[in-house]
Amino acid sequence: MSNTRKGDGSPLKALFSRLSLRNTSAKKRPQSLIALYPTELLVEIFFYLVSVSYQTFLTDVRSIDAGFLRQAHVSRRWRVWMLQATHVCRHWRAVAYQHPLLWTLVNLDWPRAWLQLAFTQSHNLPLHLVSSKMHDGHAHVNYLGILLPRAATVELRMARQTNLTYGALNLPVLRYLKITQEEKDWPVPFVSYQSNLQVLEHLELLGCPWREAARYFRPTLRYLSIQLCQNIPSVLAVLDALESMPLLEHLSVGFPIYGEAETELEGTGTCSPRRAVTLRNLTQLWLSGKVTMITETLQHLRYPASACVALVPDALDSQPWRLQNLRVNSLYATIAGKLQGKGVIGTPERLQSLVVRAPSLDNPLTPQFVLETESQVQVRYSGKALPSEHPWPILTLAMQDVHIEDLVTGMVGALGDDQCREVREVVLKGGFPEYLAPMFVDAFVRLPNVESLLLYDSTMWDSRYVAVGVPAPDQTLFPRMRELRLRRFAFHDAWDVELAELRLPFENMMALLLDLLASRREGGFAMDRLKIERSVDFTEKDKRALAKYVKEVVVLAL
Repeated sequence: MSNTRKGDGSPLKALFSRLSLRNTSAKKRPQSLIALYPTELLVEIFFYLVSVSYQTFLTDVRSIDAGFLRQAHVSRRWRVWMLQATHVCRHWRAVAYQHPLLWTLVNLDWPRAWLQLAFTQSHNLPLHLVSSKMHDGHAHVNYLGILLPRAATVELRMARQTNLTYGALNLPVLRYLKITQEEKDWPVPFVSYQSNLQVLEHLELLGCPWREAARYFRPTLRYLSIQLCQNIPSVLAVLDALESMPLLEHLSVGFPIYGEAETELEGTGTCSPRRAVTLRNLTQLWLSGKVTMITETLQHLRYPASACVALVPDALDSQPWRLQNLRVNSLYATIAGKLQGKGVIGTPERLQSLVVRAPSLDNPLTPQFVLETESQVQVRYSGKALPSEHPWPILTLAMQDVHIEDLVTGMVGALGDDQCREVREVVLKGGFPEYLAPMFVDAFVRLPNVESLLLYDSTMWDSRYVAVGVPAPDQTLFPRMRELRLRRFAFHDAWDVELAELRLPFENMMALLLDLLASRREGGFAMDRLKIERSVDFTEKDKRALAKYVKEVVVLAL
């Protein structure tokens, strides 16, 4: 630190300017500038170390989940933040001991001495308990029962068999609970139906049977995410549970695909076709499982029209193909009914964009059909938020074991003419380099008002999207299209920009595009804008040639 240059604008200079140079006489000058850090600055540093300790716990959990056990030990020195704070000098140690809030993060995987120190120094403040490997043989499994009544948040990853037989344990301050079960056998829960969980708002359970998950359900819940295992609960049991949680804002349920179905007798009422469970505060709904389970659950749920829905149904079944097709079509009709305002609260917002994500190298299994509203598209194009901060689309349907063409055709057909006319944008993503592009002409012919077409890759290219006289001699697929956006296209050879793999069934995209645009202008379907994104072989000469047929050519570099 003594070698810091003056006027270099480094963070250390700003740090020195904040030092409280108390007691700086020649006789009593501290031996180290570290001891001169003001209390408020030290507290900020310590809270940062606490956050690093928590992030290290999350890294350990992700590493174990991904099978990278070595990575889980790389940052071990940062797991116990107190080593970095209390072993520097007496001043640092005194400041740390004077702020109990610093000690409320308790990792049950810490050494016993630091665990006991955190327990005492936190006084009576609510705790934040975490563990990445809790099990029956854990050295501190007994501490869990002692600390739980003081816990405000709990994140536990259960490794091997874990039987926490604490019975009707009262957890009066618990607001956030997340339990991940590593093995198939779910441990005995440490709560019962009579447990005091009066402020629980956030609940995440992964790898849990429905019977055990129900013990944690409370009317105060606002966030519920459960990934079920073993038996499939009855629709009646699910509805009874959801009816007892009217404040839910986020609901995520992964139903088992394999396993025996529970009987309707396990509910407390009759599941009539007219029964509807209303969740007035719901903003996000995510369901996965068998097609019939998702369809029936949707049919009995009533939520705001603005709620964003993501569905991952599994259509693979041992039933005959015709019966499977009927079940899939029933799901399409149920989804379309919700988008049209049937069984929802309020008036649905107008649709704006259809996004088709075909199976690709990044996502080789599940095709996706995505719909976005006008406001959601505005957020996406505004540039004011990161992609991770964008709102969920109004609908995300990821259908397993269904061909992408069948998914798009079936879902567009279910929407109806009024909603199809609302769509103004089509976005195509994904695709495999070695396969021909999927053909969506049968679906897109029902979207007459599309004004913008965006292809993220040449693997999804089909010249009929731009050509005149398609799908019939007297018809054009997108007659009102005014903008065409091509991303990662090669214009003078058949090689992809990044992957160097054959993508197009022809050699010169530039010549084909000129011919198509000329035909559109001659046929009265001229476009206003052409956007070329991330192309390394698009030249100024190409831009001038295309400008003869469109009003504006925009080139975005790599």
